[in-house]
Amino acid sequence: MDLKIDLDLYKQGRLHWREVSSKALLVGPPGTGKTTFARALANTLQIPLLATSAATWLQRGHLGDVLERMSDAFEEARDLAPCILFLDEVDGLGHRHAHGEYMDYWNNIVNRALELLDGIAKSEGVVVLGATNRVGHIDHALLRSGRLEKRFDISLPSIEALAGIFRTHLGDDIEPLIQSALPFLAADSREELHESDGRGDWSPTVRSRLN
Repeated sequence: MDLKIDLDLYKQGRLHWREVSSKALLVGPPGTGKTTFARALANTLQIPLLATSAATWLQRGHLGDVLERMSDAFEEARDLAPCILFLDEVDGLGHRHAHGEYMDYWNNIVNRALELLDGIAKSEGVVVLGATNRVGHIDHALLRSGRLEKRFDISLPSIEALAGIFRTHLGDDIEPLIQSALPFLAADSREELHESDGRGDWSPTVRSRLN
């Protein structure tokens, strides 16, 4: 929400882009909604979302092909600005402490990523949002000030959050879902489910059993 305020001020000419906190890293286990969060942020800001990943960059080809794909992604983002450049699987870029036969390969990739992240600050209107489930595998330089310095942890949803997810996506179909669970519950749990308000707001007892 702070970013939305800053972006609105930037569009009005009341805030310089260098004053906007425009780079962040989403950290969380697989399936917790990091990509969904990026889409939601783009919808909130009302700007395009350009999604790519380290796996996309590291497709088959020589080192030069990989570096070119990296540069092309940032160039496309500059052309779309204001927009969000979403980079998934940031940990796949490797780190410069690798040893062995491919040490120079990973050094070049990380160095290019650093150049692009630093250069994007000069390209107004581009928000860079990275995502990872293995933050310990990211080169520390990518996380320093001016790069992916802000970190947001997206954890597994609580029971309350799951109930909200079901309500959002199922709507009136939430009741059939509850009914489908009845054969697997003890008799007293079934009674409590019937006494619920039908919106997925299960009682603490039922929540603990479903958990």
